[in-house]
Amino acid sequence: NEQSLLMQLSCIEETGRREAQRIFPTPNDLFNYQSMAIWVHGDESPTSAISAAPVNTMKDTMNRVWVYWRFGSDQYDYYEYRMPLVKGWRNMHVDFNELTNLKIRRLSNRDTISEPDPAEAYAIYSVVGSPTFTNAPYFVLGVQNNSRQSCLTTDIWWDEMRLLAANDQPGIAWNASTQLKLAEFGNITASIVDESADFHRVDERFNTSRSTNFNWNVTGVFAMDKMLPKWMEDKGSKLPLTISHVESIITP
Repeated sequence: NEQSLLMQLSCIEETGRREAQRIFPTPNDLFNYQSMAIWVHGDESPTSAISAAPVNTMKDTMNRVWVYWRFGSDQYDYYEYRMPLVKGWRNMHVDFNELTNLKIRRLSNRDTISEPDPAEAYAIYSVVGSPTFTNAPYFVLGVQNNSRQSCLTTDIWWDEMRLLAANDQPGIAWNASTQLKLAEFGNITASIVDESADFHRVDERFNTSRSTNFNWNVTGVFAMDKMLPKWMEDKGSKLPLTISHVESIITP
């Protein structure tokens, strides 16, 4: 169901911040989605402290109220997306590919990296620490007063947080088994299982292992006493032999 959050801000000092934070008891796994979005609304009333000027140049981002969205492992390891707040509704769209590429480009001796969003003028992506999409219990919606107002008072609505573009690639799995009986001498059984990385069962949303799985095994059970001389067989001699081979190949 759609849910909304109203932040009623009272007298935020210059450069001050206010945040709404939620830590989920079970980490969120965002790996199988391509992006995430949320609507944010700046106060449109006649007495609003939010600037009505459009953001068309870098200069227009100065002396503004900024909103940001953080998610990740904790307060030290997270992804961030921020943009200047304007009057009315605006969609904040976070492209996970951009964050992944940004994390790859970060130098090994740097804890933080930030770059502009190529799809949204003057919005900024950041990576802090070492967050992962497979472990994201930490979510923050925040606002920062960079407007040079010494006492910012306003209302900000957040609405309809949603994950987008789920992985809908078809997955394939198959299995086979056979048995060969060698009269009274013995029998041989074999089986094989092959599952692609995108295959998941009915009670699973995604394949959380994200790996191809190939298993096969063969087992032979033989009555070797049938090869003994008849006088030994007549005395009830038994010489069972079992040969088995199992192999499992997992490819990430």
